[in-house]
Amino acid sequence: VSVGDIVVFPRGSEGWQGHVGFYATSILHDGEKHYVILGGNQDDAVNYRLYPESKVIAIRRIQNQYTKPLAIEDL
Repeated sequence: VSVGDIVVFPRGSEGWQGHVGFYATSILHDGEKHYVILGGNQDDAVNYRLYPESKVIAIRRIQNQYTKPLAIEDL
């Protein structure tokens, strides 16, 4: 997993439900590896949260990564 990857976690009881966020880093918490995830709508805010690595159901990487900030007209 790399910085900026989209990480998918389960949420809810239906297969289509889930939570996604951007990977920031990994840490050990209570002896278990956790991912620090930047996500939106986490307690109605954009923030960083810890999620256990064992709960990850998918990781997606953006193929066209840019090395410099983009202007809106570049999109």
